[in-house]
Amino acid sequence: APPSCADPGYRTRPTLAELRAMSAEQLRRVGDFEVHRDKAGSVQFLESVDLTGVAIDRAVRIVPGQICLYPAEHFPAGTRPPPGQGLNRKALCTVLGIFAPGMGPGDPPVAPAVREKRLANLRKRLAAVPHTTLVEYEPAEGRWAFVVEAGEWF
Repeated sequence: APPSCADPGYRTRPTLAELRAMSAEQLRRVGDFEVHRDKAGSVQFLESVDLTGVAIDRAVRIVPGQICLYPAEHFPAGTRPPPGQGLNRKALCTVLGIFAPGMGPGDPPVAPAVREKRLANLRKRLAAVPHTTLVEYEPAEGRWAFVVEAGEWF
């Protein structure tokens, strides 16, 4: 069965229409698969994924400030695919809305020295998040990009 997505806020690449046109064999090895949610973030899988029967909006939660694969409310412990299967693969995640304290949209400007200290502290915290490798942090948009290895999502 092809993948599904009931939430109109999610977009995929290839598109759902393109995925529905794929054969069962093609769905088992979809390369360069991406899931996006406007103003929240994206997941770009760096390895081929098996999208057979996957409910994308249930398997991938993308909300401002957070990305979660196989969230517990839909996938209790023991029901998630093991590393290397399904969507449990290496991926580049981009989360939007991550701002240093007092430096979000609408906050008053801060002195350059304060700004640099806050950004350095935030980058340090982001780099220390378990099971992730920091790729970049862009403060104007609050965009945090990191890589997660297969099996390290939970």
